[in-house]
Amino acid sequence: MDCPVFSLIDYGDFGFFGWVAFADYSIAVKPGDWVNWKSTVRGQSRLANVTGARMDIIDISDPFILISLNTRYANGTVNYREINLDPLAGSDADNLVIPRNLNVGDQFYDKYQGNITITSIQQLSYGGALRSFMSGHKGNTTYCWDRETGVLVNATSTFAKSSINTQLISTNIWQPDILGLKPAVFYLAIVAVIVAVGVVVAAVLFVKRFKP
Repeated sequence: MDCPVFSLIDYGDFGFFGWVAFADYSIAVKPGDWVNWKSTVRGQSRLANVTGARMDIIDISDPFILISLNTRYANGTVNYREINLDPLAGSDADNLVIPRNLNVGDQFYDKYQGNITITSIQQLSYGGALRSFMSGHKGNTTYCWDRETGVLVNATSTFAKSSINTQLISTNIWQPDILGLKPAVFYLAIVAVIVAVGVVVAAVLFVKRFKP
């Protein structure tokens, strides 16, 4: 069964994944984290009026992740649902969060599609930051997840008469790069410059003070 992203959210029931091989089951997301996706539908599809969705992390009770999911429609309406995800056993909520830190060749189980294999690890820019992402393909759908958190960042489902792309456009889980640098590195560089300038100024004042 091929599952376009957000099809299960809007039309199906929620269950759980099965076994995952070589996975990191530690939870990286925390309450207050959110992800905003934009969906683009081309061709004739029952999902033609879906424009995107937002996931908010409500609570963590290891291994469960309670999320709220707001699916947006072209007519301005929003469908709200709360879902209890379990990365340890998996969940069939369109693979929005999967076990993290998987490597090429590792698999996780999707209730509707069977095993999905990680086929590549690459550096890409999403949410304004260059990060490591893991990709997989099953049926008509190609997925991409943030490797550090297991959060979905991109998925494209292609069919005979239509396609749907879902892409992360904003999140507070990671911070956008600043001038090509990670925020921590950028601010550390600023501090280093300020300290260096302070040292130079202090040295100049010291020399002037004792200069005959």
